Amino acid sequence: MDEPTTDVPGIGDTFPELTVETSMGERSLPDDYEDK
Repeated sequence: MDEPTTDVPGIGDTFPELTVETSMGERSLPDDYEDK
C-alpha cells in the first residue's frame, strides 16, 4: 500500500500524524485540515 498523501480527503481523521508529516517529510496540511 502506498503512503497516503494530503490529496486524500479526511486524512486528518484517519492519519493525523501523516497529515503533518508527509512521505517527503515536509509539513503539508490539506485545506480540510484547517477547516476542522
